[in-house]
Amino acid sequence: MTNVKYNGKKFKVSTVDLGLNHSFIEGIELYYETMIFNQSNEEENPFECFQERYSTEQEAITRHKEIINMFKSKKVDELLNDR
Repeated sequence: MTNVKYNGKKFKVSTVDLGLNHSFIEGIELYYETMIFNQSNEEENPFECFQERYSTEQEAITRHKEIINMFKSKKVDELLNDR
């Protein structure tokens, strides 16, 4: 997990190994997942529906780093626009 800030509020970006295939599509395997959790309990989470799944550990690590860089470079709104 990585701590980040967005509009002055604290969030955690979490990328985990799910331990088993969470794909609903035959032939695609998804074993890793990234979600963004609100750490400011009093507010709504603009990333509540954000969830990405990946087939490989390397994909998950790469995307986690990309998301962290989006927070750092203030381009995180792109994540909201994709939903």
